[in-house]
Amino acid sequence: MQGVCIEVDNKLLNKIKEMKSVEANYRKGEKENPGWSSYICLADAIWDKHFSHRSIALNFHRLVEKEDYLVGERRAILHYLDYLTNEPRKVKKWHF
Repeated sequence: MQGVCIEVDNKLLNKIKEMKSVEANYRKGEKENPGWSSYICLADAIWDKHFSHRSIALNFHRLVEKEDYLVGERRAILHYLDYLTNEPRKVKKWHF
């Protein structure tokens, strides 16, 4: 039974090692795709990486240029970014 726990722990550790910070993923995408907007680089950086809403929101405000979105659309954009990074059933529902 202990062998199973070790195998599961190793899988978890490998997943954690693969997952970099949002900013590191963003910078990598920005460097590899210089023609992409800051919003697209962020979306690519978080795609299926299971980042928290808080992490996404903080990095959105820090990394995405204001010219890439309308202020009134910020909430809907953050909801969509949550959808990109997490499975749909785990995304908090927003009330507009």
